[in-house]
Amino acid sequence: MIPEQYRYDTGAITFKNCQVDQAYRLVIYDYGDHALMHEAQPLTNLTFENMTINGLSHTSTVYGRQHPLTLTFKDCQITNVSTPFLQYDDAVNLQIDEKLTATAAALFQKTKPA
Repeated sequence: MIPEQYRYDTGAITFKNCQVDQAYRLVIYDYGDHALMHEAQPLTNLTFENMTINGLSHTSTVYGRQHPLTLTFKDCQITNVSTPFLQYDDAVNLQIDEKLTATAAALFQKTKPA
């Protein structure tokens, strides 16, 4: 049971004007996963804007598990990352603008969570 003070609307999270370099992965979100503590209100919007993402060694995952989530990449540059860069499920509405640049094909892959 989650304490009442942690039950609030997470709404939107935006990462803007950032550089991520040589990290393990960009994000892991799996709504309902007790071990990851993703059990309070579901995330509804996750945005990465004007970011440089380089050298990630593992695939990122975003699973809404039947809770709608808009995942947006605006004006991002993605280089030297594992392929696929990100896996997501049917609950995710993936929005990618025309400014996205990348050095790898097949960056995004729709899958079912394990």
